[in-house]
Amino acid sequence: MATPGIWGDEFLVNGVTASAQMTPVITALAGGRFAIAYTDFSKASFDGFTDHSDSAIRVQVFSSDGTALSSVVQVNTVTTFYQKSPRIAPLADGGFVVTYSDLSIGWDSGGDDIWADAVRMQRFTGDADKLGAETLVNTTLYGDQDYPSIALLENGQFVIAWDDGYWDVDENISAQLFNPNGSFAGDELMVNAGTAGSQTGSDIAALPGGGYVVTWVDATGVDGDVGTIMARMFNADGSPAAAEFQVNATGAGDQYQPSITALAGGGFFIAWTDNSRGVDTGADDTSSYAIRGQVFDAEGDWVGSEFRVNLVTTNGQVQPDVLALADGRFIVAYSDTSQGVETDGDDTDIGAIRARIYNPDGSPDGDEFLVNVTTDGHQNEPQMAQLPDGRVVFTWSDYSYGVATDGDDPSNGAIRARILDLRETPANWVGSAGDDDFTGTSWNDALSGADGNDNLMGADGDDTLTGKRGDDSLAGGLGDDLVKGGGGRDTLRGDKGADHLFGGSGDDVLLGDYGADRIQGNSGEDEITGGRGRDLITGGKGADTFVFTDAEDSRPGSKKRDTITDFEDGIDKLDFSAIDADSATAWNDPLRFLGHAEFTGTPGEIRYSHGSESSMIKIDLDGDKSPDMKIKLTDWHQLEASDFIL
Repeated sequence: MATPGIWGDEFLVNGVTASAQMTPVITALAGGRFAIAYTDFSKASFDGFTDHSDSAIRVQVFSSDGTALSSVVQVNTVTTFYQKSPRIAPLADGGFVVTYSDLSIGWDSGGDDIWADAVRMQRFTGDADKLGAETLVNTTLYGDQDYPSIALLENGQFVIAWDDGYWDVDENISAQLFNPNGSFAGDELMVNAGTAGSQTGSDIAALPGGGYVVTWVDATGVDGDVGTIMARMFNADGSPAAAEFQVNATGAGDQYQPSITALAGGGFFIAWTDNSRGVDTGADDTSSYAIRGQVFDAEGDWVGSEFRVNLVTTNGQVQPDVLALADGRFIVAYSDTSQGVETDGDDTDIGAIRARIYNPDGSPDGDEFLVNVTTDGHQNEPQMAQLPDGRVVFTWSDYSYGVATDGDDPSNGAIRARILDLRETPANWVGSAGDDDFTGTSWNDALSGADGNDNLMGADGDDTLTGKRGDDSLAGGLGDDLVKGGGGRDTLRGDKGADHLFGGSGDDVLLGDYGADRIQGNSGEDEITGGRGRDLITGGKGADTFVFTDAEDSRPGSKKRDTITDFEDGIDKLDFSAIDADSATAWNDPLRFLGHAEFTGTPGEIRYSHGSESSMIKIDLDGDKSPDMKIKLTDWHQLEASDFIL
């Protein structure tokens, strides 16, 4: 595809800005929101924060446009020494779970794990409220248990894997299944079959049918060198579905930092950092580090050959994160230290975030692209999540010290994020029973809410938005849109273009904004603002209020003025309270109603007259006795001052 669409600005994630924040992880949530967790070294001390030790885990929930919906929440209950390396996954009920490494050695958890590092988890609602108590994940206590990974399974359970220093002299990968309520499902299990040497750095992806696949780094020299990427598939009950297998074909040098995602067809994709310097790959990348990947089918067999992800080969490319997209494609993001040598100097500092999209078979869908806008300092540790509407949120660690961002975080580490639109086809979407948040594409979309209070945005294109039940917010965006409310008190907005807005049975708010709009309130006591352009407005049943906020809303002339088709004297209202009768004064002066009388030459007068089959409201704002605004009312009306809000 061409360069992805930009959706909104890059934004600061961490609400705590003292000292450093790093290692962000992200998950999409039901309804269009997302949550980002990270390690915080601020030792912050304010409401809700009880961890003033070396480091803590924080999390925050955001809306689909990047606006914070929750406060910054402290994840960890144990607070002694360090808590680090968070990972996050959604829950089937719309909440999420955060797991992390804990170095407290049981000091403030009743001595439940006194040996060394432990793995803990905490479940949350979708609003970032804690569900139950913090849980010790590992039942094996001897030695170190740290660096967890996590995935939500198809059956609602979730699985956590981690580096475990118990099973032999070196580390291995252990895992534990959990029920949706956070209770243990079966016993702790060892993932790797081969136990010689160390097995570390796991990642997990859920597979169709409730199973999952785990990948890790094996240090026994399976491929002839120290680091090898291995993987193993498991059934839904945690039993092995197949033997462990080698992922990488390139054997020279070390391979590490694997990242895995399940693909739409039942297979999966793994990417990793490669230190072979092109020895086995025709010298295609002789730098210190490259990103390579391999597609697998549902049986765990290779699909095609291993391939290099990064086009830029100067210096090193490390820390891959992979994400399957809803349309069957997948994307790889990574940290690039090329300093813009091969990319026209787009980011000349030490680190940048780049990404590249692939088709399901592993063929590239376009070139790599720069993700971060802030280019001072270095950016690393990218993570991604796809929202229900198809847009992708990128987050990363930023070490720019706020130089190019108005000093929003001048410390030595921050978390930033950006939303990009990678979709290539129109959206035809129907909401859920909950509160949905969905943004359309650049094409002609059809978006329909269901139950719940939905927030639908059409974006570009000639879109159709339908609210149905609940108190919905519907914004057409650019293009000529059709926006329809339903039950509840809906807010409908047209934006630019010649839009059609139809309220429902509730007391709705309808805003045409720019363009020649057609607006109909239907039932209920509606508040209707045509905005700029020649609008045709029908209030419908109920006592409606027609709002005018600017002289440009309805200028004189048949091609500029608004028409209200069904104004009811003594029931409906005409609201001009936002219009200043005399701009020469420092305050907002109200207009003065003259009835049928002619203008007197005083600024800020409003009168009306009759035509053959209509009435005309006229407003003189500058005192020249000529109308600066006109609004046509169909049929004859006998208007009184009480019909106006001035």
